[in-house]
Amino acid sequence: MTFTRPHTGVWRPTLWAWSPPRSVAVTAVVVQRFDVGVADVVGAVGDLAVLTCDVSTMVQRHVTRRIWTIDGRDLQPSITPAGRHWVMPTGELVILGLAPSDAYSRITCSASHAFSPTIATSQQVRVVLQGTQMVSRPQLLLRQEVVQPLVGEDLVLTCLAKGYPKPDIRWYREDVRGMRTPLQEGLSPRAAHLQVVSGQLVLRGVRLKDSASYSCTANNSQGQDHLKVLMEVRSRLTVEVTPVLQRVDLGRPASLTCQVTGSPVTQVTWYKDAQPLGNSPRAQVYDRNLHINRVSREDAGMYQCIASNQEDAAQGAAQIDLGDSAPVWEYRFISQTLQPGPAVSLKCIASGSPMPHISWTLDGYPIPEHER
Repeated sequence: MTFTRPHTGVWRPTLWAWSPPRSVAVTAVVVQRFDVGVADVVGAVGDLAVLTCDVSTMVQRHVTRRIWTIDGRDLQPSITPAGRHWVMPTGELVILGLAPSDAYSRITCSASHAFSPTIATSQQVRVVLQGTQMVSRPQLLLRQEVVQPLVGEDLVLTCLAKGYPKPDIRWYREDVRGMRTPLQEGLSPRAAHLQVVSGQLVLRGVRLKDSASYSCTANNSQGQDHLKVLMEVRSRLTVEVTPVLQRVDLGRPASLTCQVTGSPVTQVTWYKDAQPLGNSPRAQVYDRNLHINRVSREDAGMYQCIASNQEDAAQGAAQIDLGDSAPVWEYRFISQTLQPGPAVSLKCIASGSPMPHISWTLDGYPIPEHER
């Protein structure tokens, strides 16, 4: 008669990284020739002019770079003007007051496609100067209602106003109570990184606390125009689950904390061993924390907390191991009636922590090791 003694114990997973399946939209891009167009400028000396580098809507989302060239000199997007010319971070060229020389300037815009080395260039822009400035009320151009910069980005909020006499531009910051704080030309008393430059609100290295509503008003003797912009500063998401590794005895409670930094956070989801983890009588998720009332064998494994928004996602992971637990039979042999002669094998499998020791007896007496 032959007896077998299996080596049993508790499986302890190794900490690993896994990402749950995410919906991915795949769009086929056909590289095609595209043209760049810029409308001619018509105005009087002293007028504000805004030039837009237009491309076909078919390729607009794939055009990654726009360069303005004036008399052979390239102008890159910037948060500060270069004399009378200012290329906004969003790609528009602003002329802060037309001059007679503009009628003879060679102005073009070039654009490049993300999937093609070809650069398309517009025809030369015609600047037509006619008449003199006419008395008119302010009119704001390039209106923005909501901006969502990332922390650390440079940003320009535009308040570009046409009108004569030249409009006076005033910026204000509004808090949640609707109280307005004026922002004067030059450095703001609130923060050195915020500055009003040529009537435009410039932020160098946006911060989370810059999230607020900003309004600008353009006034002259003929009237006024105003604009309100909501700034929602976003930051990259990061996730940390604590404790990273814990050993819990069977029947004892266990908790995991999901700490999320960054904004906005639109969804937080827990996973266990690559499967979504929902609430159950034993395990509840509340306030981004996971609590298990009484740990059982199936609770051992890898847990992940996934935080996401429309543009970003991050994850943190932690592992729960089983602590000491009493042995449990996983398999036991059954009674058999046999004739003398044939060999027989009896098997027992047990799990537990520490690894159980299995001993065999025959009629209550230990079975010694024997060649049979």
